[in-house]
Amino acid sequence: MNKRIAIGGVLGVVVVLGIFAFYPGDKREAACTLEAKLCPDGSSVGRIPPDCDFAPCPAVSRTEEREMLGFVRTTGQDGSLGIDEIQFLSGDEARRLGAEDTECPEERIEECIPSMNNDFYIRNREDATEQFMLADDAEIIILTSPGSPLLGPVTRAEFLSRFPRPDLMQPFKMTVRGNVVTRLEEQYTP
Repeated sequence: MNKRIAIGGVLGVVVVLGIFAFYPGDKREAACTLEAKLCPDGSSVGRIPPDCDFAPCPAVSRTEEREMLGFVRTTGQDGSLGIDEIQFLSGDEARRLGAEDTECPEERIEECIPSMNNDFYIRNREDATEQFMLADDAEIIILTSPGSPLLGPVTRAEFLSRFPRPDLMQPFKMTVRGNVVTRLEEQYTP
């Protein structure tokens, strides 16, 4: 009888060890929430199992910096910016293109485009916005108060909480590298 118990015990241990050897645990993947993170290049990434961390963002290409002018139409707390690119014109070019865009005779351009009384015309032929990301360490300079020509620095968080301001749409001069805005300066317009 002892021999049968010993053989039964050994067989039981072998069966249990066999189960653990061929079935080492729960192989099901964790279900992650369907969230997305906006990356500096404008793309987005989701969460990946098993820890549900966000996938890494693609490397931002080191393209040349460029300057541009535009209106900040939208902002997101993640630093996303919707920018509507514009042209800031003055002098004869502003008169000629303003007359062309509005079909107003050049001799009456100040009546059709009031800003021409101050010798400038903001040309915005398309109302399309392009998506950018505001760099964490971006230099941001804004007008200290609406209608004032004085400028002052603000933090990224302060900027994102204040803009856009639909009641006062001022243009911004921007330095952009790829799809990342590294410098923003609000422009005074009389």
